[in-house]
Amino acid sequence: MAEAQVENEQRNLRCPICLETFESPKVLTCLHTFCEKCICKHVRGEGVEWTQADQRKCPICRTPIPAPTAQQTPEDWASKLPTISIIQTRMEMDQTGKDTVVNCHPCLTDGKRNICVAFCVTCSEYLCQVCYDCHKKFKVSKDHTITIPSIPDNHILPETKDEVFRCTRHKKKYTYVCLEDKDLCCSKCAITDHKHCKDLFLIENVANGCKENSEMKKVLENLDGLRDMFITLFENRSQNFDSIRQQKSSIILEIKEWTKAIKELTDKLEMATLEKLEQVYKEDALAISNQIVECKSVIAAVETSKNMLLEETKSDSDDTKTFMVLTRVSQQVKRYIQKHDLAQNTFKNVQILFERDKNFEGMIQTLSSLGQIIRKSCQLQALSSDISYEKSKMLLPCVQPNSMITFKSKVPDDERTCNIYSGIFLPDDRFVVSDQRNRKLKLFDKCFHCVSYLKIIDEPRFMCKVNIDKLVVTSSGHRVYIVSVANQITKLNTFVVDGDCYGITSSRQNVIIEVVFLGQYLLDIYDMSYKFIRRIQRPIPMSSCYNTLSIGPDGNDICCTSGNTIYIISINGKMLHTFHSKDLTEALGITVDKNGIIYCCSCKSKTVVQVTSRARQLGVLLSSDHGLKFPVGVSLNDKNNKIIVFESESDEMKVFRLI
Repeated sequence: MAEAQVENEQRNLRCPICLETFESPKVLTCLHTFCEKCICKHVRGEGVEWTQADQRKCPICRTPIPAPTAQQTPEDWASKLPTISIIQTRMEMDQTGKDTVVNCHPCLTDGKRNICVAFCVTCSEYLCQVCYDCHKKFKVSKDHTITIPSIPDNHILPETKDEVFRCTRHKKKYTYVCLEDKDLCCSKCAITDHKHCKDLFLIENVANGCKENSEMKKVLENLDGLRDMFITLFENRSQNFDSIRQQKSSIILEIKEWTKAIKELTDKLEMATLEKLEQVYKEDALAISNQIVECKSVIAAVETSKNMLLEETKSDSDDTKTFMVLTRVSQQVKRYIQKHDLAQNTFKNVQILFERDKNFEGMIQTLSSLGQIIRKSCQLQALSSDISYEKSKMLLPCVQPNSMITFKSKVPDDERTCNIYSGIFLPDDRFVVSDQRNRKLKLFDKCFHCVSYLKIIDEPRFMCKVNIDKLVVTSSGHRVYIVSVANQITKLNTFVVDGDCYGITSSRQNVIIEVVFLGQYLLDIYDMSYKFIRRIQRPIPMSSCYNTLSIGPDGNDICCTSGNTIYIISINGKMLHTFHSKDLTEALGITVDKNGIIYCCSCKSKTVVQVTSRARQLGVLLSSDHGLKFPVGVSLNDKNNKIIVFESESDEMKVFRLI
């Protein structure tokens, strides 16, 4: 028995492709494990292109392997597969003997092999004596849980077939079954635990036909369902693990970029923040890793139980043994279901987020020299070296002298003075505006001639582009218009919003509409087929109804105006940044360029200001010196470096060229 167990453990440490001990074991989504080099060689194939789909299947079960990106090589793809660290650690222990500890993990990063004396549960690392002493001294790690070196045991181990036929308490062969408790009993169990049971029978008397009865089918179906449920849990844990690892990397970059602008505090703040991030990440990563291991162990147990039952259905063994197997596995199924329900209620998806220190951010905002330098300069070269990192990455657009073009928005059958709410440039340099007072959507060519217009029953408000020749427009009648601008402007469809709709913007996946409903400002999220997904509370105080939306180039942050403030919020409604300035009184129309610079109209200040995505003012782009009177809307053409400004109660629009 002992020799068979050792042989079975050694077989589990061998790669199914090369039949040698694993080297850097990697697991696929189907849960089969291979050497990193072996799976890399397999997906590459002999004389076959890496991009061919038939070369990306598991060598054992032929389950398709997720396709790589076009930029990935087989080596890059294989290196990013999840590593089975427990197998790797078990192999190290086998190489040095069962009773021998493994090497210190921190020292291995420097190529040193020092025998470990302790295991940090919090960091999931083995430590040598030197690292252990340091670990207990450092403030960030002194409270970690330290134990003797060990490999975490599986929470559920599959039973062997021999164990199924014997009582776990008395080690005697099962001879009875209690139908009342649905429990197998040995002779001692029958006397001690079931002496008062009325439905106690010899197994051979009730086992006839158990291979074909409905209970067998039900248990097999339950096992299949359990396997699928735990595979789903395993994949969820794996995806969440990858997600927080990516979030960790992203936050590290954000922290480093943020600290570059503050030279006086760079070393101190970066070290403190990164240590906190590392601590949170390791705690969550360890918890999720343990949950992944737990899922795998149950999946293996379920597979073993299923195979055991299937073998019994195909074997020539008598029904007595089959009945015992069936009864035993039925009990296991209950345990698996309980384990799944417990996991479903206790496992939690984790996200790691970085939130800047508000006090520190406020301190930076009070530095008047930063604002003065920004206002006086349109070029990056004129900014001092302590400007935030976003400004050092791009040339700040400014208006080309004598580039203003003024043209009329009025068409012959307009009965009233135009009141342009908003507008948008199209990829071919045409543009569309919404004339609220005359209830028209007007299409202009690149020479500023109105070539088509659409009269609607409601007052058009704001618009966004959803593809190359299609716009979505909000209106005063709770209706949203979908219009085509392929050749001329035509209505395609409408849908009704539950509330009064104003600002609108879109990302690659969603259309976001600002709705006022029962005195609350809300954001309604739709998919690209205009199917409602969810409604979120906008964390912005109510002010003027002239609120506009625009989305950043990454599709994640929404820029809003309300009152005298620009708000930057996440797609989930979380407040990220706010911006106030004396140059921004009654903020109205807003747009964002491809570099993430925000352009916002101020009706009372008669300005168009430039603000970064982190709510730092770069400068005043346009003012009354450029002829602005009541600017309410703005639109950019990144391709041709044009900006158009719409003014309230005016038949004129102004176009400027940026340099």
